[in-house]
Amino acid sequence: MALSVAAQASADERYTVTELKADLSDCRARHVHVIADQSYSGTLVRALRRSRHHRGRVAVYASGRDAEYSYGRQFTAAWTRVNHTRLCMNDVFRVSRLAARLIAVCCSRGPL
Repeated sequence: MALSVAAQASADERYTVTELKADLSDCRARHVHVIADQSYSGTLVRALRRSRHHRGRVAVYASGRDAEYSYGRQFTAAWTRVNHTRLCMNDVFRVSRLAARLIAVCCSRGPL
């Protein structure tokens, strides 16, 4: 399943973890990478880690843990700025998450 760049969710639209797991179960790909840039995205990581069917096939790169907020689009913005030609996915993830957290800390403190 792919969304166009112009795709927008309405305020009442929800895509649950259960729906994602079902969609991924129907996917014939050997490896799937999910980038989750939303508050409490660790919940998705935990759900897929517990699923025997998805273990080893689905890699989730989440902007936060179960009880962490994700501010704006910092994680996604940092992910797209990293040089993907010289880093493996796990390194891209670490750099992006660190950059997003630094931006969130700076923004929460206000102007310098």
